[in-house]
Amino acid sequence: MQPPALPSLPPEQQPAKGDWKAFTFNAYLLSFLAEGALTVLAAIPGPVGKFAGGFPLSLAGMASMTFALLVILVIGSFRSLPWRAFAPALAFSIWEGCIYLPLPAFVDWRPLVLSAACLQLLIGGGTLMALHRASSGRSMLLRTGQLVHCPFSLSRTFLAGVLKLFILTPLLLAYIGWSAQVMLKKASSGFLQLDTNGLFTEARTYEKDGHKIYLLPTVHIASPNFYEMLMESLPAERSVILPEGVTDDKKLMRSTLDYSIAADSVGLSAQPDLTKRKQEPNVLHCDADISDFSESTIRLLNAVTFAMHAASDGDALGAIQALTGLENAHSNELIEDILEKRNQRVSAGVEKALPLFEHIAIPWGVAHMPGIERDLFKMRARKTDSRRVQVFNWRELRLFPEK
Repeated sequence: MQPPALPSLPPEQQPAKGDWKAFTFNAYLLSFLAEGALTVLAAIPGPVGKFAGGFPLSLAGMASMTFALLVILVIGSFRSLPWRAFAPALAFSIWEGCIYLPLPAFVDWRPLVLSAACLQLLIGGGTLMALHRASSGRSMLLRTGQLVHCPFSLSRTFLAGVLKLFILTPLLLAYIGWSAQVMLKKASSGFLQLDTNGLFTEARTYEKDGHKIYLLPTVHIASPNFYEMLMESLPAERSVILPEGVTDDKKLMRSTLDYSIAADSVGLSAQPDLTKRKQEPNVLHCDADISDFSESTIRLLNAVTFAMHAASDGDALGAIQALTGLENAHSNELIEDILEKRNQRVSAGVEKALPLFEHIAIPWGVAHMPGIERDLFKMRARKTDSRRVQVFNWRELRLFPEK
């Protein structure tokens, strides 16, 4: 005997097949709009901006990015899915995930974020209007009824996966690489360059009253050959080296920065003493002492040094605890101490060396080079030559630890 059939629900009370898809798309759009609105509110001084820029903004940003990934995964797997209205918002979310590359090299971060948030609201509003038109004015969100006749397709899922993995992903990586190249070149005034062969610095030669000045941009971690090639252009006679190296006469640093472990972990070498790359060189020390820096900069340097030592010893928690003090650092004081004050000392050292030497070499970090170059131009020095020096080739990097 067959059991009696259960009564079926009326059609209007039956769950629609597109419920979860409509929820995903709508949740993405609403969190997308919320993130933009909260970012704008966060720019308002006072308690409102402080509250909006805290946990609510973090939550909205996380939700927006999570639902964006879900929507991207869903697209292509269902026939007749009305995803085109969401395409501008998804493109913006991907760009936001790439931290708006390469614009941070050209625009200050805060105005950039605020402008991007306004654009985000415009895109979100445009999506709402597109959905409103598609539903003949009945809703500004995606309605479940619009997704009922969107069946799953295994073949479309496979094709969409191939497209996303082998075409869109390489294009995105190429865009990120190109943006990184543009940003590095812009931020370093061309002294640091990136391409498909590896990382390079640009050594430049300047002339003033018959004397030659060599700007030799260095990095703390590089291929061993880099440091040899960087110093090879300096003549042996009538030459002086103005080395980089902060002193600590009052013992304010708890320990010294050591890049050797980090360099070894990726198959490279830490920067050696470049004055020893020439036989019996003339050396003129003109760098600052730690005591010349502000208290906040000294605290930050000690925190970074401790964190590096803790990380090299495998103490991840200690490294994180040390870096928690960085949030109290004053960026203006840091830039003045680490860059501007020391650049001024280099310029003074150049003026002191000019009457005594024909060739003056300045092997300092890349970050110092744009400022030092500006000071040289103020001295009426003119650029006469440049050459690229390879820091490392991509194939030299050991990105995975050896067994």
